[in-house]
Amino acid sequence: MIQQVNALAPAQWVLKAANTGARSPRVLLAGAFSVILAFLGVLFAAGVLLGGMMGQQGTGSAESLDPTSLLMASAPLMLLAMFAPQLVIAGLAQLVHLIETGEPVRVRDAFAGLRRDRILSLCGLVVIPLSTIGLTLLIYRVFGGEAYLENYMAAMQKIFSGEMAMPPEPTHPFAMFVATMTLNWLCYALQLFAPIHVMLTGRSAPGAIVDCLRAFVRNLPAMLFAGLLGFIAMIGVTILMVMALLLSAVLVKFMPVLGSLLATALMLALAVVGVLFWVSCGYYGWRAMFGTDPSLPPKTDIEV
Repeated sequence: MIQQVNALAPAQWVLKAANTGARSPRVLLAGAFSVILAFLGVLFAAGVLLGGMMGQQGTGSAESLDPTSLLMASAPLMLLAMFAPQLVIAGLAQLVHLIETGEPVRVRDAFAGLRRDRILSLCGLVVIPLSTIGLTLLIYRVFGGEAYLENYMAAMQKIFSGEMAMPPEPTHPFAMFVATMTLNWLCYALQLFAPIHVMLTGRSAPGAIVDCLRAFVRNLPAMLFAGLLGFIAMIGVTILMVMALLLSAVLVKFMPVLGSLLATALMLALAVVGVLFWVSCGYYGWRAMFGTDPSLPPKTDIEV
């Protein structure tokens, strides 16, 4: 049953998320590092495999492969990149849930998204980023003008190739900005809450998306405030990342090998803590809007 929460409730979700690691910090951090590193490794291996296959076919350079063929060749990797976050979010939500409910928690619980009774529904959530891409293209077409998308892609291609180019001006810039921001807000919210809902209730992908949309509509003021807090958090994370990059540059300058390793470890640690905190906020938001029915928590034994 969807519950209505106070408009300022997201502030409580943030505070609860900040205190999550106080009870089982080692297991929580170890699980977060394990699942994120595992899926980053899979994505890296898939990228290397794709590059090797293209190289064997003589299509290693962008000039030797037309955009359509390149898109078809990289489609499996793109789908994998869209699917991996669902598994990470589901696994981290499982960890936080077990800690919050006082149940035994293990590092391997971070891979709970691989359970046979969850993975298919989590796969179905790939429709969220795919729909977002399609709707973004539609927004560009409607508010940008007839040739805006083509001119925009041409400008991006020049920029990526090292040339100077200015993106085209849309026909309705304010309307396109509002529509794009609204779509991104909805996409990020769904990509956070839907995997949590699937993992902790066993709902199907369509059912989880519908449930989350209903919860967002009923708690629109709270979700808008959550979006504002998320935007502020993104600014803070960006500042931290810039500071980490500056520190990394200093380390690499004085200690090339060791500095590179330390810089990589620092960036990874910031990313893992940031993702874990984001998922924890989503978990407490999910718990507030969907309640804490004792029949909802999943079994803790993992079947892969």
